[in-house]
Amino acid sequence: MTGVSVLSKTFRFDCVYGWTMTERVRRDINELTDSVPTWAYIVLSFLLGVSGLYSFSLGRLDVWVSFWLGVVQLGLFVFVIYLLYRLVLAVERIAD
Repeated sequence: MTGVSVLSKTFRFDCVYGWTMTERVRRDINELTDSVPTWAYIVLSFLLGVSGLYSFSLGRLDVWVSFWLGVVQLGLFVFVIYLLYRLVLAVERIAD
């Protein structure tokens, strides 16, 4: 019986707000895709290409791979710190 009540609450939520969960996810993905400017893709591609050609000309592809893996690692570290920050804000909001 509890499963039926949960489904009916979900159905009422969808009817009240006018969108389903998959529509919300699609909308969020479209907003995220639209929020990254085209020039960022161009600059990233240019940097990857130029640094790749430079390291290929030196014959040191291992340095290129380790450098870009370090950049990705740094980005993931900053992202995790941001998520922890958001978690702290959410806990503070719930506590109030």
